[in-house]
Amino acid sequence: MLRNKFDELAAAQNLSELFRDTVENRFRIPAFQREYAWKEGQIEDLFNDFRTFYAEADSGDLYLMGQIILADAEHPLYRHELVDGQQRLTSLTLFLFAFRKFFRKHSGEGRLLHKDPNAKAVIRQIGNFLSFTEDNQEHPRILVQLGAQATYRAFLFEDDVPRDTENSAQNIWKNAKSLETKLALEFDSDPRAALDFYRFVIDRVALIKVKLHQNDEAIDFFEKMNDRGLRLSATD
Repeated sequence: MLRNKFDELAAAQNLSELFRDTVENRFRIPAFQREYAWKEGQIEDLFNDFRTFYAEADSGDLYLMGQIILADAEHPLYRHELVDGQQRLTSLTLFLFAFRKFFRKHSGEGRLLHKDPNAKAVIRQIGNFLSFTEDNQEHPRILVQLGAQATYRAFLFEDDVPRDTENSAQNIWKNAKSLETKLALEFDSDPRAALDFYRFVIDRVALIKVKLHQNDEAIDFFEKMNDRGLRLSATD
């Protein structure tokens, strides 16, 4: 069973746990982090990996994406700084953006999921995964770097998305749009199957959460870690 597999990896959390609406699950990307660098090919590879895993995995198998490394944050809203794992965690929220847009489209008047309570529940759940409310204001669960915040927040709050020239913002825009296209191609003909795929992703994709407590430890870890084959330089 899934829980037994998690017991063997004590620090591993699936996406439902990682994005659950608690103070512990608020992440800020620190200034010393490099930009969000994943390209469309990488996000499409990850989508294809998930689809293959969905089709072939045995009951209880996990898709383990590696680790995220957290340090204590000195911030009034965010408990942790994301020292390593920005590429993975940001990319996973782009999946959630795309899933939410897909289910909103197919829940419209006259569409197949219009009166489906499961689709409405999933849309609400994704909203809770992606943001939290503090002092009557809604905030992103991941506070991305300054140059990408406008683009990220536009996807998060379903506003018109600006075409920013900053590299992180461009990569977020292109990858989010790529995932929207992939979901449409795969599931427009059978949106209920997309509900099953979504549940599979949030239950069976997992990361190992590592917590540090000293800033010097955090910076040392960051300098040594790589994200999915993207090599760090000394200036990263």
